[in-house]
Amino acid sequence: MMNPVATAYSKDTIQTVFYSWATQLLYSEEVPEEESYYPVWGLSEMQQAGVKALI
Repeated sequence: MMNPVATAYSKDTIQTVFYSWATQLLYSEEVPEEESYYPVWGLSEMQQAGVKALI
């Protein structure tokens, strides 16, 4: 899952940041009792990559 986000860097530069997430379904013993009725997804990895473009 990629979500590009444009951020302000300076007057002559555009920077785009991409965020990637990897999730996995947690087992019932890993989840507190009150939340185990519904499936719970946990974050297993997160990555951030940036791209700069000079104008």
